[in-house]
Amino acid sequence: MGLTAEEREKFAAYLEQDARATEKLVQQLLNLPAGRQLAARFEKEAEASRIIAEKLRNTLRQEIK
Repeated sequence: MGLTAEEREKFAAYLEQDARATEKLVQQLLNLPAGRQLAARFEKEAEASRIIAEKLRNTLRQEIK
């Protein structure tokens, strides 16, 4: 069984919040000697979270139409 529209919206909001928190972590990692590699990885994860959130919201918009 799939997620309801409300559950998808909550999950999308969570993903966006997670992406913002990850970006803050990336900024802190950049200050560490070995942090650049980790920062690059986390930046990709934050972007993936944003993309998934956008796709969830687009799906919701399609259903409303």
